[in-house]
Amino acid sequence: MKFVLLIFSTLIFVNFSISQEANIETIFIKKGDLLDKPGPDGLRYTQYRKGDKCIVLEYFKGSYYKVKYKKWVGFVSYYDLKINDELENLVIEFNRSRKQKIETERRVRDSIEKQEKIKREIIKANKLKEEKIKDSLRLIELNIRDSIAKIKRRKNCHYTLNEIDEFTNKRVITTEYYTIASKLYNNYYFMIKLKRIENSEYIFFALDDDLGCTSPYKNSNSSVKIKLENNDIITFYHVGDINCGEFELIGKLTNSDKSRLLKSPIKTIRLNGTDYYEDIKDFDYSDFFFDKLKCLNTE
Repeated sequence: MKFVLLIFSTLIFVNFSISQEANIETIFIKKGDLLDKPGPDGLRYTQYRKGDKCIVLEYFKGSYYKVKYKKWVGFVSYYDLKINDELENLVIEFNRSRKQKIETERRVRDSIEKQEKIKREIIKANKLKEEKIKDSLRLIELNIRDSIAKIKRRKNCHYTLNEIDEFTNKRVITTEYYTIASKLYNNYYFMIKLKRIENSEYIFFALDDDLGCTSPYKNSNSSVKIKLENNDIITFYHVGDINCGEFELIGKLTNSDKSRLLKSPIKTIRLNGTDYYEDIKDFDYSDFFFDKLKCLNTE
C-alpha cells in the first residue's frame, strides 16, 4: 500500500513538473493565428505577424506551444516560432517527463494488478480452506454417525429367527451373520452367527473362499480354531453335513466354550477345510463374543 501511495505521489509530481511555465522569449517566423487550444480544431483568438515577439509558456504534444502574445494566451504551431536551444530543451524535457509519467502510470497499474492478483489468490486460498474445513467437518460427522451405528449394532442383538417352533414347541434363535474380518489381502469376508435350539447352541463360521469341503467325518474332520489374546485356543469341529464350495462350518457351542471366549478378545482364527486352511489375523470385530454371546439368552 505504501508503495502504491509513493507511486501516486511521484505521478502527481511529474504532472506538476510538466505543466510548469517556461517563460522563454522568441519571435514568430511567419504570419499565423493564435488558437484557443492546440490542434487543427482550435479557434482563433487573434492573428500575429512575422517578427512579433511572444513568451513561450509551455510545450504540448503534437508540436504546439502555449504562448503569451500581447494580452492573449493561446497556442501556436512549433513551425511558426523561431526555435532556440531553450525551446529545444523544453521539448526534450517534455518528452522525458512524459515518458517518466507513462512509466510511472505503468508501474502503478502493474502494482495494482499485482495486489489485485494477490487479493484474488488470498480469497481463493481462504475459500479452499473453508471448503476443506467444511469437508473435514462433514467427514467427522459421518465418522461419528458411522461409529454410533457400529456401537448400536454391536451392542444390540439382530435375529433372523427368534420364535417357538409350532411343531416341536422348542425355542429357535438364530442371529444374523456378523462380519468379523473384511480387510483381508484377497478381499475375503469372514462372518460368524449364533444359533440356539432349545438348550443346544451352535456357532456358524462362513468365509467366501473355497478351502475344499467342510467335512464332519473323523478322517477328514474340518475345524475352526480360535486363539484368544490370552493364548487360549478353542476348537470347533464341523457337526453339519458335508459342504463343498465356500467355507461354512457349524460347531457345537458349550457353556465351557462360552466361558473361555468371554475371557479375552480374538487374536487369530484358523479355518481348516479338507484341502486348504486359512489364517485370519486382522479383525474388524475382535470383541464379537463379548457383545453377542448374550444374544443366545432371551429369557
